Amino acid sequence: MYRYYYTHPRPPMVAAMGNATAGLAGGVVKNDGKTPPPPRATGAVHSAEIEYAMGNLEGNKVFAWTADDHKVSTFMQAYFANFIKTGDPNGAGLPKWPAIKGETVPVMHIGLQPKLEQEQHRGRYLFLDQQR
Repeated sequence: MYRYYYTHPRPPMVAAMGNATAGLAGGVVKNDGKTPPPPRATGAVHSAEIEYAMGNLEGNKVFAWTADDHKVSTFMQAYFANFIKTGDPNGAGLPKWPAIKGETVPVMHIGLQPKLEQEQHRGRYLFLDQQR
């Protein structure tokens, strides 16, 4: 098993979106002028990695994609394609991503500079597992 944590925020929305804002869990929130806008996202929001993993950034015309976004997408697609083909996400040109073995839980933080870190909240997850 391999675990990742997606960290790359989407870029700003294109000017054509006017006063709309990106939803924190996907979608677009149109501002009707009568309600306050939702809070601005501070980092990667839930579902943000989908376009990156699928390699279809240009299909989403809401955001002003950059070269950095395409770089993150390339990393993510390579990891996912390797895993689909071989059961192992590792491959040439990618930072090494070890599998989870026993109590050691490496987490690949996927962003502009993918980096491996050890799980930091193990007690929380073990507690939640006991609550099922």
